[in-house]
Amino acid sequence: MLAKLTQQDLIELIGKESGRCVSILMPTYESGPETAQNSIRFKNLATQAIENTSDSCEKLQHRLQELSRLGQDDNFWQHQSAGLAIFVCEHGEQRFWLPQSPRETVYVGKEYCVEPVAAMGSVVAQPID
Repeated sequence: MLAKLTQQDLIELIGKESGRCVSILMPTYESGPETAQNSIRFKNLATQAIENTSDSCEKLQHRLQELSRLGQDDNFWQHQSAGLAIFVCEHGEQRFWLPQSPRETVYVGKEYCVEPVAAMGSVVAQPID
């Protein structure tokens, strides 16, 4: 179920430090034949995230491998907003549909790259267990 990102959600993302945190931000096409490009763009970014974390713990690598399968979910890519943000660590992941198109980014660090998302204001989030 989709829910609005709250200030508390944002604070939790900002405060999250879990070894390695991966942030994937990408613009998406909302409708039309161009939506086929969404999954291709995502697969490339997921591959980049996997390569950038090759020295990370197995749990994070496993999560990223599982996440990369999202590139094969045509239904998911047909129903998008202007952008997508995915935040992954060894303990879980969260996905955010964005009201504006972010710059395509894969960031790996001790914390998530949330500044571009926070600057957009209203965001719709779908936590993933």
